[in-house]
Amino acid sequence: MAKLQPLLILYGSQTGNAQDVAERVAREAARRHYAPRVLPADAYLPMVARLPAEPALVWVASTTGQGEPPDNMRQLWRVLLRKSLAPGSLAGLRAAVFGLGDSGYPKFNVTAKKLFRRLEALGAHMLLPVGLGDDQHRSGYEAALDPWLAQLWPALRAAFPLPAGLSEPAPTDTATELVCKYQVAWLSAEEAAAAQREAAQASGVQAGGSSACAAHAEALSAAAQFDRVEAAASGLPLALQQQGPEGQPSARAAGGPATSAGHDGASGADAGGYGPHRPYWARLTANKRITAPTHFQDVRLLDIDLGQSGITYQPGDVLAVVPQQSAAAVEALCRRCGWDPDAWVRVEPVCTQAAAAAVEAGTPPAAGEDNGSSAAAGACSCTVRLGALVAGALDINGASPRRFFFQVLHQFARGSELEEERLAYFASPEGRDDLYQYNQREGRTVLEACPRLKPRYFSIASSLAAHPHSAQLAVAIVDWATPFKRRRRGVCTSWLAALDPQEQGEVRLPVWVERGALRLPPSPATPLLMVGPGTGVAPFRSFLQDRQAGLLAGEGPRPAPCTLFFGCRNEAGDFYFREEWAAMQAQGVLAPAPGGLVTAFSRDGPAKVYVQHRICERAAEVWSALQAGACIYVAGSADKMPAAVAAAIEEVVAQQGGLARDQAAEYVRRLELTGRYQVEAWS
Repeated sequence: MAKLQPLLILYGSQTGNAQDVAERVAREAARRHYAPRVLPADAYLPMVARLPAEPALVWVASTTGQGEPPDNMRQLWRVLLRKSLAPGSLAGLRAAVFGLGDSGYPKFNVTAKKLFRRLEALGAHMLLPVGLGDDQHRSGYEAALDPWLAQLWPALRAAFPLPAGLSEPAPTDTATELVCKYQVAWLSAEEAAAAQREAAQASGVQAGGSSACAAHAEALSAAAQFDRVEAAASGLPLALQQQGPEGQPSARAAGGPATSAGHDGASGADAGGYGPHRPYWARLTANKRITAPTHFQDVRLLDIDLGQSGITYQPGDVLAVVPQQSAAAVEALCRRCGWDPDAWVRVEPVCTQAAAAAVEAGTPPAAGEDNGSSAAAGACSCTVRLGALVAGALDINGASPRRFFFQVLHQFARGSELEEERLAYFASPEGRDDLYQYNQREGRTVLEACPRLKPRYFSIASSLAAHPHSAQLAVAIVDWATPFKRRRRGVCTSWLAALDPQEQGEVRLPVWVERGALRLPPSPATPLLMVGPGTGVAPFRSFLQDRQAGLLAGEGPRPAPCTLFFGCRNEAGDFYFREEWAAMQAQGVLAPAPGGLVTAFSRDGPAKVYVQHRICERAAEVWSALQAGACIYVAGSADKMPAAVAAAIEEVVAQQGGLARDQAAEYVRRLELTGRYQVEAWS
């Protein structure tokens, strides 16, 4: 058999999208007779000395926060940045980089751009320009990925000719062989009873907890166990499969949930070990609607008691929440698939074709690496109740299926030529836009797809200085109708909206804190220009509460007066925290009227007015603040607002500073590079 060309595929992924792209590249590479090997970037760290000898590399990287690399590539990225590396150290490497980003952020795809330049500086031969996927495109990153891959394969083939006796797939042939990553075994009644007893003994849920809390904890535990199996199936070395972000041990896999009654965490969120591998079960103390009863949108202010957890956070941080899915939805999926949700199963990784091909190509795993062998499968199996696994691991009613799901369905479509044809079309680049219409706009659910359940992240809307031992969230309840009038509700927000600690007794949420994209300047004497329409105002409430608490306590220098640009639809409907802003203005935390609090009520006048219009109207004040060293912060929807605000700031700089447009754009860019212009946007 012909020896296949090895292809190393690394990814840096924060939410799973870059991993999906890397696995798609691997599937298409295998179809073209390469021997792909897919790893999270930091998993390659023990083998980094081999990188100069690797023949070919494809690196997929997302950008997080204010231009930071994802957690699972930061260590390898630091190695590549070492000044001791010679300029030609990667001269033998053929490389390509694809990035995933959001053009709503100023530092769009900066991680991929920096990575491309660094590999090139180290002598790597770059096969094609960096690919720049954009979440703002209606088809997401795939709009850029499809043409980028169309250029990648010819470039790779020019560098590595096809082995004798093999042929390229036809351009119209987009089918990829379906490779199972997992092996599922149904347990006998005796085995299931033993597994159930063992799970009950290991449970960390307090005896006094509610049945809903116990079911939620069981689902999270099942998902945590499956995480290890997924890591092994994806090629993660065995030594790293028990680790969490930044190499920390996976506590979620090791134990049950923690509550203020059952776990005394060390000081600080990281010191307490809380995170996706061990959420803190915080008590919900209040759930109050802050929009008018007649307003079309329901927005809640949640008060979450962090108890004695020791969790701390800074203004601008985010609180992650893992939602509890509807029991009815779990039962409906199991019923549709003919499964018993109370059955117990054992899930193991299997040796993938890619791993086998890598061995065949002469690239055996390094010491400590397993590539999904039977030994790793045995070490990483999980035994769980099926209903708990579905509830904890699959996003049943939230995420829409990706294109690969339709490729998988096409493999099983039999007996209907129309179905086969339509599924093949949706799985192709040509069907991408129609897939968007059918899929994303209609919010198809897990009854048609099986994406992983992800935590939801909310900007914390309070300061620990003002609210010790608690965190507050401003949450807009997602409830909308598709073009075909099907009602869709957000998985997490609809669950949160239904929680009522006054009526339901003790209610707990699995949470942890993560560093946010926004950071206050170190000195309160620095003026702030904050732009936060809608719930985008949440982190700025945290900023201002922090400065207000310092002022009232007499700590440090008197804070510089700040300006908040707040936008909503109606003054009477969704003017959040109105009384608080007035109090802060009276205290001098916000600048005095007519500045300080600048509102844009888009539906209250004859013409729609947005925050970017108010910025231009206050051009002299904005320019004066910038000249005084002010920092600009923007938070809210990533759709059009961040770009419109950036354009307004450029207009102010050009007009008030007497600069040409290109000079104004460069001025704003310098603000970004020095941390004086920060954006947190979400789709």
